[in-house]
Amino acid sequence: MRQANKLMFMFLMLFVVVCSSCNSGDNSAIIDGDDPNYDGDVDDDSSESAEKESDDSTVEGDTEDSTVIDGDESENDSDGDTDGETEEVDTENIIDGDEDGDISESDEDIILESIPCSNNQNLSYPELTPSYNTADFGAVAIMDSNEIALELCNSSGVDLSVTSVQFARGTSHEYYKYHKDLPLIIPPGFAVPILLSYVPVDNLADEGTLVILSDDANNPELKIPLVSSVQPAALLKTVPQIAQFHSASVGQTTSKTIEISNIGNESTSITLLELAKGQQSPYTIKDIRKNNLSVFNSSPWDLAADENITVEIEFQMADSVEDDILNIDWLTEDGTKRSTVNVMVGNDAMCAIPQAGMDQFVDPLDNVLLNGSRSYDPNGSVQAYMWQFVKKPDNAFRAIIKDMNGNTIEGQWVETPNATFYAELSGEYVVQLTTKDSEEICTGVEVDFVTIWAKPESTIHVQLVWETQNNDQDIHLIRPGGQHVRDGAESTEDCHYANCNTINGRAFPCPPRGCPGPYGTATGSGQAPDWGIQEQRFDDPFLDIDDIEMKGPENINYSAPELGDFKVTVEHYSGESQQNEVKVLVFVFGVLEASYTLTDVIPVKHHWNVCWIKVHSPTDIEVVEINTSEPSEVPEE
Repeated sequence: MRQANKLMFMFLMLFVVVCSSCNSGDNSAIIDGDDPNYDGDVDDDSSESAEKESDDSTVEGDTEDSTVIDGDESENDSDGDTDGETEEVDTENIIDGDEDGDISESDEDIILESIPCSNNQNLSYPELTPSYNTADFGAVAIMDSNEIALELCNSSGVDLSVTSVQFARGTSHEYYKYHKDLPLIIPPGFAVPILLSYVPVDNLADEGTLVILSDDANNPELKIPLVSSVQPAALLKTVPQIAQFHSASVGQTTSKTIEISNIGNESTSITLLELAKGQQSPYTIKDIRKNNLSVFNSSPWDLAADENITVEIEFQMADSVEDDILNIDWLTEDGTKRSTVNVMVGNDAMCAIPQAGMDQFVDPLDNVLLNGSRSYDPNGSVQAYMWQFVKKPDNAFRAIIKDMNGNTIEGQWVETPNATFYAELSGEYVVQLTTKDSEEICTGVEVDFVTIWAKPESTIHVQLVWETQNNDQDIHLIRPGGQHVRDGAESTEDCHYANCNTINGRAFPCPPRGCPGPYGTATGSGQAPDWGIQEQRFDDPFLDIDDIEMKGPENINYSAPELGDFKVTVEHYSGESQQNEVKVLVFVFGVLEASYTLTDVIPVKHHWNVCWIKVHSPTDIEVVEINTSEPSEVPEE
């Protein structure tokens, strides 16, 4: 199998577990490629023609309540387009780590150049040929990585357009993808690489599917299975990484305890524990313990997965002392590895170093995992963590940092390193992590930041928010030639709340997710929209939330639009307000193309004609303002 250059691996920065002078940073934030399971609050009363009623369910990013709208952990994804073959590398063919969800300034750039491939110049329609029908990463050890360059070859004689590259729902969060900005326009006889990586963080089996949408005449929805397994391997971790003794009176004896843990999934043996300076060292290994029993004379020291031993080092203060190193030799399949711990005397504070994790790209509505578990105290242990927002999109009032049990912890000291928040709106979220250790002078001294971009993956993404609660607004996307329908479960031309499949008062996830529901079984026995190829899901629009009581968002997503002029409208469904600013944002290929704000209150049972979305071709999409309002046609009761 062809593998991507190891530059790809640099973006993952493997965990340095034990070393003589290391700063282990957290780059293990989990980024899931799943499509979220959406829960909304449309009343499922077919006897009243899908009339909407508010209920007790809420729309939040909580992690446990089945009545809330949750997004899954989400994927780290840098999209990108391509050009033809290049003889020299230029900036247009480079994805920079910071701008595209990479880790740090020190990361090397990932080069994404188109390359020649075999094609049939006589083929008069687009044809996409992948370099692999299955992406098989093989067996990979925990916190190791394997990479694949999946090449998308235009094997025809005309241009090929790739408009969407997404992980299907259910794909493990341990897969990552990188590509240039969409759409990808691939000339005949050229291939564009999609860089795929697999980084297992636990022992659970992982699988998934990469879905690629294009204008391939015979296979517009290409599915690439992702296959991998976790390779057994041991992995040692020590706390602390530096055994620091404070200065004392000459002759005074003190001791420090070092814990050595096997955090891998395979057994190992520690064959050597010794101070580098031996008899000349001012430090002494006083005892080695396992399960509270001394095993000082029991070399080698066997460690199964999740087992540990402790090493007590004793120091007697003298007029002059030097630093030393504790050497730790342990067995792997590849032979013996050596880890080290610095042993030293000093009174300078060594503050805990927060590690907020890897920058992430997620979908709007995803629940984002904040992972501070790589934070460390060089000469001790981290005692508390504090997460707080530095920046988030306007109106993202549900984006609140919570612990894994759903309790709000934003701006509070907590003992656990992980947290989560609901990325309810598209845009940029910047979160700060602060740590506390046993040295009071260190509290709040060091901070780290993680940036999360909530970037829509759909070709067209229309987002609606409004200012005032209990003033229900509904987003609509109307097919070319169709009409706005206020409350039309039977409509097949207007994608809106009434032809979403709902159950128990909540939006019900259906293939691929949200709206439309199964054909012919939407609320009120209506016909869900079936646009494009009949009986195919990938080219239909869907609504992910119908928010009644709060202030949005409501989003319509459309990954494979047919050609023509689509109209975006907003229905003022219910509620009266003297002030209710309504805002619509239109994203095309993940980029904000237009933002419209309605400040004049329109009456209930009226709708706002917001804009046209003109799809001239799969890669040429124009947004044109309308900005008018008119009464809605209300069905007779």
